Amino acid sequence: CMKIGIFTLPLVNNYGGILQAYALSRVLVELGHEPRLINLRLQRSKLSIAYIKFLVACALKKELCGAKFNPSYERDTSEFVSENIPLTAPVCTPADLKVLCEKERFEAVILGSDQVFRPSYFADFADCFSLGFLPDNCTRIAYAASFGGDRLCGLKNPADLKAHAANLAKFKAISVRECDGVRLARECFGVNAHWVLDPTLLANKEIYDKFLSHAPKRKGFAYILDPSPRSEAAMELLKKQSGLEVDEVNDRGNRIGIKAWLSAIAGAEFVLTDSFHGCVFSIIFNKPFFVLVNASRGASRFSSLLGLFGLEDRALQDPKNVRLDATIDWDGVNEALRRKREDSMKFLKTSLGS
Repeated sequence: CMKIGIFTLPLVNNYGGILQAYALSRVLVELGHEPRLINLRLQRSKLSIAYIKFLVACALKKELCGAKFNPSYERDTSEFVSENIPLTAPVCTPADLKVLCEKERFEAVILGSDQVFRPSYFADFADCFSLGFLPDNCTRIAYAASFGGDRLCGLKNPADLKAHAANLAKFKAISVRECDGVRLARECFGVNAHWVLDPTLLANKEIYDKFLSHAPKRKGFAYILDPSPRSEAAMELLKKQSGLEVDEVNDRGNRIGIKAWLSAIAGAEFVLTDSFHGCVFSIIFNKPFFVLVNASRGASRFSSLLGLFGLEDRALQDPKNVRLDATIDWDGVNEALRRKREDSMKFLKTSLGS
């Protein structure tokens, strides 16, 4: 049994980010370890524009950009994290990180998953992603680290790049979430990396069952990070083809709790999304889905995920091409997932020395 720290993006208001941290912690517990997520807290002044809009909607308790805000969402998120993810004491500044790790005496720290190779996403902790704050005797591992796209973003200073490369050279093992990440890790940091599954796919499906509402659904579900005329057109076509209503959740203020989000996907007749984890959970629950590739948030994430399962045709270049009668070979998808899960678990176990 090892005491393991998990260092990932701050858990603010992102379904996928929170669920990948939950899944990785559960996998580590099942392997016999004692994980604790390093509880990074962002200063409010450094939060994203999207989240500031979210807070404005909360304060006004009214519609924002045509979507009605659910004032219980932030409370639900906080409760889900505290109830399901083992946390350290809050860490508010980079200086606190070294103090925390000396106090916790982690035997290993895992960097990942999510877009941890995108420093700007860490805000206050942008200089910490390569774990340079750890004592020399602590094992460093990257699990399913993501660049988010097909290039390194947010790290342009050659001296900073060199420092992070030196830190990453101290890692026992490095794995990435996208196949493009293998090349990028080598080109940007001079390190070798293995391609593995996102933790939400690495974990067994059963870890999500306790969160699901079993109320019968006869609806479609749309999870759209960035609503657009393209997503509206696809949604209208799906409504027309199915004769069903489509419940929509988006990042412009129309939010639901994490358990409700999981239940909406698990109970949907079909899913429309522009989210990486929207695709992931559609695959986990074997739900017909269509994805509008969100290039601004990283297109390679989608090509890598869909390519792994032979689902490239689920990416809609033109919303007019959405067809509910297009079937998915779920037996083939589930077998591909089983094989990649086996490979990814082997990487994690070997890296941890178990």
